[in-house]
Amino acid sequence: MTDQLPSSVLFPVSGLTSQSYSGISYHRSDGCTGDPLQDPAMALLLKECPPTSGKVLIVEGGCGALAGGCLNHCDFLEVYNSSYENYCCFANTLALSNSPIPVKNIPIDLPTLNKDRESTFDFVLFRIIPGTAFLNAALSVAHFYLKPKGNLILCGHKKEGIKSLEKRAKKLFGNNSTLQAKSHCRLALFQKQQSDTSVDYLADYQAAYTHSLSAHNISFDYISKPGIFSCKRTDPGTQLLAEQFPDFSNKKVLDLACGSGVLGILAAKLGAVAVTALDNNITAIQTAEQNFKTLVTTEDCKWNVLHSSIYC
Repeated sequence: MTDQLPSSVLFPVSGLTSQSYSGISYHRSDGCTGDPLQDPAMALLLKECPPTSGKVLIVEGGCGALAGGCLNHCDFLEVYNSSYENYCCFANTLALSNSPIPVKNIPIDLPTLNKDRESTFDFVLFRIIPGTAFLNAALSVAHFYLKPKGNLILCGHKKEGIKSLEKRAKKLFGNNSTLQAKSHCRLALFQKQQSDTSVDYLADYQAAYTHSLSAHNISFDYISKPGIFSCKRTDPGTQLLAEQFPDFSNKKVLDLACGSGVLGILAAKLGAVAVTALDNNITAIQTAEQNFKTLVTTEDCKWNVLHSSIYC
C-alpha cells in the first residue's frame, strides 16, 4: 500500500484547484493541509528557509507548496505524506509541472531507516503536525538521514507544541537556532554535528497496541498504532456505535474514516457480504488492512481497504 503512484496522471480529489503563492504554483483541495495562503506556519517556512542546493527531504509536505518552492533550488527532492489527499495534491502538481530535478512523491508517514541511505540529505524540512509519538519519530528519522552538518528545519504554531519539540530536537542534535518567531509561529534550525546518539525517539512510534472490542456477543482483539485516533484504547464512541449496530446479513457496508478498521470488521462478523473501508491516513490504512487479513476471511465477506477521503 506504500508504493509510489505514477505522477504522470491527474488524481481525483474533492475540490481540487490551482493556487499560486509568491510565484509558486501548486494544487490544493478541500481536505488538504499546508496551504501557505491559509497556514501561517507554512508561509513562514516558505518565506524564510528555501534550500538553495543539495538533496532535500520533506516530511509531511502538505499540499505541495513547500515542495514547489524547492523545485528550482535543490538537486533532488523526496516528499513524504501520511495524508492521501496531500499526496494526491502534490502528484497533480508534479503532473502539470516540468520539474528540473528528480522528485519522489511517496504516500507514507516516515521513511524506514535504510542503512544504505544513511546520511543522504542536506536538508530535512518539517511542518509539524499533531501527535507526540510521530513528532519524536520524525526527529530520529531526520537525524539518521541527514549528512554531517546537514540541517533540520522545523516550523509550527505554538499551540501545536513547537517549543517543546525544539527542546527534544536540541537533545538529539545537541544544538539549535531559532530563526524566526512570527504570528505565534516558530521556525527553528538544528545542525547534525554528531554521527551517532544514544537518544532514540522511534520506539514509541513503532509500537503496536492490542485492544479488544465486544458487542452483540462477538469479541475480538485488534491492533492499533500511533498516528491513528485513540491508538492506546478502544474509543468510547467507537464502542457505543458498535453496540448500536444492526444485523448486517447480506448487506454491503462502507466504513468512512475507518481508522484501525474495527467497525468494518465487526460489520463483517455481523453478516455483511462486502465491506469497503476508507481512510485518508496511510498508517490507518496499513493497520486496517492488517486487521482485516487477520480477522475476516474473504470467503465470508469481500473486503477492501482504500486510501481516500471520499468515495467515488
